[in-house]
Amino acid sequence: MPKKHASPFVLARREFILLGAVLCLAGLLFLLSSLTAQTGNEVVITVGQQEYGRYALDEDRVIEIVQDDHVNTVEITGGQVHMKRADCPDKLCVRQGFIYSDLYTVVCLPNRVVVEVRAHE
Repeated sequence: MPKKHASPFVLARREFILLGAVLCLAGLLFLLSSLTAQTGNEVVITVGQQEYGRYALDEDRVIEIVQDDHVNTVEITGGQVHMKRADCPDKLCVRQGFIYSDLYTVVCLPNRVVVEVRAHE
C-alpha cells in the first residue's frame, strides 16, 4: 500500500504559519529594542582600541581623523553623526548613514575607527 503524502496546501499553510510567527517575533524584538534605546548626547570616537575623542552631539562640527596614511571624516550635525568620508576601499562606513542613539554604531574596519553615540556618564 503506497504512503499517503500531505497535500501541498497543508505544507503551504504550515510554512505560512511559521513565517507569520517569525515575523511577529522579529517585530516584537524591534519594538523592544526601540523602546529601550537611549538617545545619546555624546559621540565617542575610538581608533584602534584607544579613545580618540568625545564630542557633544548637539554641537555641529566636522572631525578629521588622520592616522598614518588613513583619513576618516566624521560629521556631527542636527543631533546626529555619520562618517562623511573615508579612504577605505569599500566605503561601507560612509554608507551606514546617520546615527543618534546607542542602538547603532558606525565602524570603519580597514581604518579601525568606531563612532558611537552614548549617554553622557
